[in-house]
Amino acid sequence: MSRIEPLALALAVTGCMRIYPDPELPDVKVEWYPELDCMADSDRVAVSITAGEPAVEVATATAPCADGSLRIVNVARERYHVTAQIEDEAGGMLGYYEEDIDLRDGLSERVSAFFGRGFDTLVHAAWTFDAGASCDSLEATQVSLWFAMPGQAPYVFAGESCAAGMTFQSVPVQGTYTVSARALGPRGFVAVSPETPPVELSPRLVVDLGTFVLSPCGDACPQGL
Repeated sequence: MSRIEPLALALAVTGCMRIYPDPELPDVKVEWYPELDCMADSDRVAVSITAGEPAVEVATATAPCADGSLRIVNVARERYHVTAQIEDEAGGMLGYYEEDIDLRDGLSERVSAFFGRGFDTLVHAAWTFDAGASCDSLEATQVSLWFAMPGQAPYVFAGESCAAGMTFQSVPVQGTYTVSARALGPRGFVAVSPETPPVELSPRLVVDLGTFVLSPCGDACPQGL
């Protein structure tokens, strides 16, 4: 009988071992609503957990959208930022959710991701600045989208951090609107974009508005509605 070297034996045993969850480390379970958010059998949900600034990815996982949940086990006891997005078969984003969690107490965390696909239009937009401007140079803290329809006051939804450079949000309005972007600084608006051509908004529709180019407007910036 040939002699089995200790290292080879250890590798053979390790290869057969099943890795069980560590009771000393928490898990992160992400849940969503398949009956509202899943439109096609090929839709999937991708989850990423990041930590630090700048953000470093520490864990990822994917699951069929129809599953309704996924779990990432044995996560170190730290603070994290969790992002979840619904993707189509080609990897295109169909829904987005993010949340901060704190695992320093060692308890597992449950994240309920609400993508809102069943009720509202999902709007994706990005932004940049012209004239050499930036969020920092303008002291801009937020960028908001303004939805206008003739004869009505514009609808304005929660602003996104200017530094994020993009937003993916549920918009609970229906109809045909033009859309513009405004950057907000400590003393009011500091930059605005032109309006888009008319855009049709309806439930469960994903609308990509492209990239808004905001121009610094100084004293000429609009204030209020």
